[in-house]
Amino acid sequence: MKKPEVERDKIIEILNCPKLEKGLNKYVKIKNEYELNGPSNAFRETYCSFYRLNKRSLPKDLDYNSFLKMYFDLLNEYQVKDASFKEIFCRVKELTKRNDISFASKLLHTLNNDYPIWDSVIRNNKNFDIKKPSANANIDKCVEMYNVYTSAFMDYLKTEECKIIISLFNEHFKDNNDYLSISDTKKVDFVLWQNR
Repeated sequence: MKKPEVERDKIIEILNCPKLEKGLNKYVKIKNEYELNGPSNAFRETYCSFYRLNKRSLPKDLDYNSFLKMYFDLLNEYQVKDASFKEIFCRVKELTKRNDISFASKLLHTLNNDYPIWDSVIRNNKNFDIKKPSANANIDKCVEMYNVYTSAFMDYLKTEECKIIISLFNEHFKDNNDYLSISDTKKVDFVLWQNR
């Protein structure tokens, strides 16, 4: 992991960005809708928009509507039972016929907001210099890479810089209980995603 360099002024600039607040509003809508109603239609629509779960992000030979039904059925199934990243990854791989760490991590994050989402912007950020496994990597290699990423993210959450990000986030949004209820993992994710 490279030395992070997110300056205090840059964090404040990010927190004042209207684009960030738009993303926070969508994320909170997803989080609240899921907690209240599970993967309802309103949840699905916002989830797909926020996470860019669209036809272009899937293999061309995969029927989009069938995929969505199976993906959200899977989310519904795991709502009532624990699952490891490996189990979720394998099930998503069955649906997409490819290594899709990102879609699997989004599903896992929805179930437990403390898990980070595998995202190229965050992953390639100087804070997490972790490369994507090759397209033909085996399941264990993909799971290992996500675990390395998760470990790096959890280590980063303990750093002084990260504590500053969380503190500034909480201070900036002190009057918005919905934003304050977001996990520290996702608060940091939001800031790092804007830091490019």
